[in-house]
Amino acid sequence: MAAPTEGNREDLMKYLREEISFEEWSEQNNQTQQEHAMVTDENPDEDFQPELMESEHNYAQGGASRNIFDVTMGDSVDEEGNDDDADKEEENNSADDVKDENEGNDENAGKSRDKTDLTQAYLKGELSFNDFTAMVDDDNDNDIDVDSDGITDMDDTKEINAFEVEMRIDREFKKQKKKSRGRRNRVPKALTGLMGEANLCFARGDHEDAIKMCMEIIRQAPSSYEPFQLLGMIYEEKGDVERSLQFCLIAAHLSPRDVEEWVKLAEMSLEQDNIKQAILCYGKALKYDPTNIGLLWERGNLYKKVEDHKKAMECFQGVLKLLPPNEGEKYLELAREIALTYHTIGDTSQAIETLEQSIANHPDYINSEDVNMLAELHMTEKQYWNALQLICNQCGVEIQCESLSESLENPIIDDITVPAENPIIDDITVPAEISIDLRVKLAICLIHSKQSLGCIKKTVGPLFEESPDEMGDLYLDVAEAYIDTGHYGEAKPILATLANSNKYNLAAVWLRYAECVNSLGEVQLASHCYSKVIELAPSHLEARLALSAIQQQLGHTDEALKVLSQDGVQDEDVSSDDETTPRQDVQLLHHKCKILKIQSRTEEFVENTLLLLAFFFRDVKTASSQDDDSIGKISHKKRRYYLHKSNIIHRRVLLSGNENVVSQDEWWSLYIEVCNALIKLKQYKNLEQLAATAYASTQFTKDPVKLKELDFICLLAHTFSGNHRLAYNFIRPMIMENPDNNQLWNLFTQIISCTHDSRHNRFCLRLMLKHTENQALCILNGHNAFLSGSLKHALGEYMRAFKRDRTDPMLSLCIGLTFIHMASQKYAVKRHSLIAQGFAFLQKYIDTRGEWQESYYNIGRAFHQLGLVHLAINFYKKALASPVILEDDDNFDLRSQAAYNLSLIYQNSGSPQLARELLLQYCVI
Repeated sequence: MAAPTEGNREDLMKYLREEISFEEWSEQNNQTQQEHAMVTDENPDEDFQPELMESEHNYAQGGASRNIFDVTMGDSVDEEGNDDDADKEEENNSADDVKDENEGNDENAGKSRDKTDLTQAYLKGELSFNDFTAMVDDDNDNDIDVDSDGITDMDDTKEINAFEVEMRIDREFKKQKKKSRGRRNRVPKALTGLMGEANLCFARGDHEDAIKMCMEIIRQAPSSYEPFQLLGMIYEEKGDVERSLQFCLIAAHLSPRDVEEWVKLAEMSLEQDNIKQAILCYGKALKYDPTNIGLLWERGNLYKKVEDHKKAMECFQGVLKLLPPNEGEKYLELAREIALTYHTIGDTSQAIETLEQSIANHPDYINSEDVNMLAELHMTEKQYWNALQLICNQCGVEIQCESLSESLENPIIDDITVPAENPIIDDITVPAEISIDLRVKLAICLIHSKQSLGCIKKTVGPLFEESPDEMGDLYLDVAEAYIDTGHYGEAKPILATLANSNKYNLAAVWLRYAECVNSLGEVQLASHCYSKVIELAPSHLEARLALSAIQQQLGHTDEALKVLSQDGVQDEDVSSDDETTPRQDVQLLHHKCKILKIQSRTEEFVENTLLLLAFFFRDVKTASSQDDDSIGKISHKKRRYYLHKSNIIHRRVLLSGNENVVSQDEWWSLYIEVCNALIKLKQYKNLEQLAATAYASTQFTKDPVKLKELDFICLLAHTFSGNHRLAYNFIRPMIMENPDNNQLWNLFTQIISCTHDSRHNRFCLRLMLKHTENQALCILNGHNAFLSGSLKHALGEYMRAFKRDRTDPMLSLCIGLTFIHMASQKYAVKRHSLIAQGFAFLQKYIDTRGEWQESYYNIGRAFHQLGLVHLAINFYKKALASPVILEDDDNFDLRSQAAYNLSLIYQNSGSPQLARELLLQYCVI
């Protein structure tokens, strides 16, 4: 046996120090062995020199006190011992066999080194036992294969005769034959003396020396199970059960055919609460004893504990296959448990298959419980005809069908062919001794198979002779079957009997009763039944919603709203998180809001909807709980403000239920409706606060269309509430995205006219560089220049716009007024020319606008500014005599302005009486 590598030894020490698990050590060991086997296959001609250890000689010379790990892999070979071994081999084998065995030992040298690494890794805890065994098993598989490619893969330039090739192939087969029949995992002969000394030390109680000797043997022969077995016994005697288990696992793996040892290790693993390792040990035992029912049963129970139901069922199915034919009772008992497990994990089809197989294999041992269970499983899968056939076959039920010439009395279940459509049963005979449970199941199958009511009532009749307090559950099963098939008239008296009983006067029964009578159109009785459900179960949402719909149908709107308002719940700000405190349900509150909206009760609708939306936008934290980091993570810049602003509307409310019962579109529709209601009620501050909360929340941010609408709602909210500075922040990106939208430009001018600052001037000028042909932007730049006193710049912008549209009366008015203002300046040049040009454009304005009150007033105002009062008086009088453009809106009536300006002229000309008459006529409110 060759010495292990340094890497193998390190892995073994890792496992000993519990740095890796046994499975991880085993996997690394197998992987290393596989890699080394590949290297050995690629170099079949390489000569390996066996290295025998001097450990036994060292201990004989008093070397027991020496550190066992100081023995190097390069110790010299004991020539005499080697000669003795050769002599012994010659007695039993030919010279060729000795040579082949030595070559085999040489090839195993490198693999032993790798196994040492894996063993050390497992002992240190770096490998699990599962990984360790996987690696070692891979290596063992590689040892069995004969690598013929390695024999024939030779350099083309190297000449070799056929005889040498044949001899080498023969030697390879002999080596593999010896490997397969030899005891590879026993301690090598060079180390048997050391192993015996270790056993003597253990017998004498010298545990430390025994451990050192065993570790030395492991270092040199890691595939030998005996030192690991002895180490397990030593640590078990010392009380270190965990350490003992580690060594025993390695020993069992190196000598895997000991089934009892694997069972013992499984029990020890269970004592350590290592169920997965116990499963692995039982699996190893079953590998060499696959027909052991007890092992399969224990392994299946362990899989069940770790909730691996699929593998547990495989084990239990294996037990069923192994049970002898005379164990029918045990077979059925196990089949019941397997079926229940299958049903628990949702695999009803497998449960049915298991029970059907058990009934077919052991028909003499089945009882009513088995029939009842299988019928229940068939009914769960909606296989009512199969359940009916089962009960007929096993319980002596006789049925006469139109499509079947003979009655089905106790036929074999496999001989019954299920027709494409369920046949119509003419008559049925049920034995009197059949259990009431099976009788009810038979009746339910008849109901779902759409058989005649006569056969059904004949079958289920004995049930109603029993007290509903004792058989109430069966009463309810029959009633529900009637309801499911639409026989509400047959279900009504059954449910009425149950609802009026003492034991089954329950909310669930009253609910089914209410659904039944509501389907029959008996609205008043349904209202009473639903009220009873709410009385017994106040938190039942479906009953409240149904009763509310019925009350609306009856025209009792207030009663419908009262049903939706849960008594004793918190609908205001909540100061505690007590889970026992009743809370209003989200679904009920949403339904209540819809009713209030339909009834046009706007104020109540707003109040309840704001409460509901406060819960929906609960992801928005209050200002006190926000920190700079969380604010910085918000994607939109403007949300920094709204995370604090939304604090006003975001009440701390606690509602019950799941918000997902209301769809995202319904939440959005509710939000739009409440915004419109707030505008209608002119509650602009609440609108602004609600818009801030919605904008700060992430509920609608995933939809880009809704996000744009949120921007516009915030814009309107700030505009209506008079917060024009924030409104300007919203309209700027909208203008940049849609520069040709005139409605946005009109709203933009309205906002900037109320902000009283000039920050929009630079914005418009920069935007003009990108959109040089935008008419609205050109006019707005002209207005900005006009207001800032840059009349020439304003005139240039107006003229650019006028050239593109000469029919716009406003442009003519703006140009005319610009000329008038330029002429009114102190140092104006060619003043008369400017005035003439100004009035020329004002005349163009009258021609395009028409002779309206507005036109006369603007011309009169221009003459008034230039001091031409006699002409101004004429146009002011025409303005007073002209009709109003919009009679319903005083904002468009200019008579008061015209009268006031005219009174100023009269006052300055010395006619105060005329001025006073005008003021009394047009300017008195």
